[in-house]
Amino acid sequence: MEKICVQCDKRFNALLRRRRFCSHRCANRASGIQRGVRDRIEVCCPVCQKKFPYSQRRSKQKKFCSIKCRKVGLRQPKKHTEVVCAFCGKPKDVLRSRLKHKRRFYCNKKCQYAHFGKLAKRNGWWYEHGYKVLYVGKGNGRKEHTLIAEKLLGRRLRKNEVVHHKNKNKSDNRPKNLEVMHRSCHTSMHRWAKYGVEVICRGRIILGDLLESEALPIGISE
Repeated sequence: MEKICVQCDKRFNALLRRRRFCSHRCANRASGIQRGVRDRIEVCCPVCQKKFPYSQRRSKQKKFCSIKCRKVGLRQPKKHTEVVCAFCGKPKDVLRSRLKHKRRFYCNKKCQYAHFGKLAKRNGWWYEHGYKVLYVGKGNGRKEHTLIAEKLLGRRLRKNEVVHHKNKNKSDNRPKNLEVMHRSCHTSMHRWAKYGVEVICRGRIILGDLLESEALPIGISE
């Protein structure tokens, strides 16, 4: 059936009698979907300064010529602040988010390790994850509770042995508060402690029982 398009006056073959338009484009134009084409104006992109047509009927927001410019335009500017390296004293611009939980700032790892070694040599000890570490020379350190356990046992700890704090206070390194046990037993003890279950470890050594008031190792007190 030959018909004439209502929108563009073009002749076309229609399979149905109710068809009035030759294409979806003409149907959309007639129904008013693209009515905003008449109200288009030229807008300047705030990123690349390129002019492009834009409809006034849309919401009042920043408009961009492309998706690439939109990502750049909507990206919030990062907040930087100038800080001074704690070791070499050089200023550097750093994100504020990096300084939330840091008391000192270093410009690189080299300055951090150099300053850390300087403090360790000066004080002779420092805290690492809650444990007290003693400086033993050549840039090395060992945990104090490990040294106390080795002095009482008269030997170095094995690879599968760890020192456990009874009262869960990492800084309390009294011999009465320390126990030497197997590594797997120590892990399961802390795991089940969350649920209130007490794990009995075989072969653990209570250092408080090894203490003798007559002869205590040098540097160890009750």
